[in-house]
Amino acid sequence: SIHCFSNLENALEEIHRVLHPQGRFAFNALINPQGPKLLKWAATQINSWGKKKELLYQSFEPRSLIKILEKAGFRIIESSISGNTMQVIAEKSASPSI
Repeated sequence: SIHCFSNLENALEEIHRVLHPQGRFAFNALINPQGPKLLKWAATQINSWGKKKELLYQSFEPRSLIKILEKAGFRIIESSISGNTMQVIAEKSASPSI
């Protein structure tokens, strides 16, 4: 759950460092609320509560998250969105460009 990392850039650098070449990792991330008005409202409330309790540091726009991962040296193998979460399988591709 990378939305729980207080410093995502450092966390991705460390994950990249310890993975073998072409090593993979899977995770989920909260995405910014979307969908019908009532569900979007509920997701916004949940995200706000998580931030207050310091359980959630950030939520993501799916395209922005993919760019962050690619910049850190990962290639996206698979991704899907279900509700307010994005599931990703990423593979170490090259040295990070961070």
